[in-house]
Amino acid sequence: QKAASAAGVRVFTGTKLEAMTPLPSGGFELHFNGLPTRTFDKVLLTTGSSTAVWDLLARLGHTIVPPVPSLFTFNTK
Repeated sequence: QKAASAAGVRVFTGTKLEAMTPLPSGGFELHFNGLPTRTFDKVLLTTGSSTAVWDLLARLGHTIVPPVPSLFTFNTK
């Protein structure tokens, strides 16, 4: 958390992401429930088991692979 904060990363918790729009000039416009719309150069989403976020990402053209239960982590490049 300290490294992210030092790098200028802004973390939003306890709010709902309603929509995410890619901008023609690059970056994204994010629409949150109860907060003003914000623009970001880069976005990292942690979806967990939120099917609402999976649907949002699918609408942006991402392929959603059905999840499977796991008791361990995967290391990927």
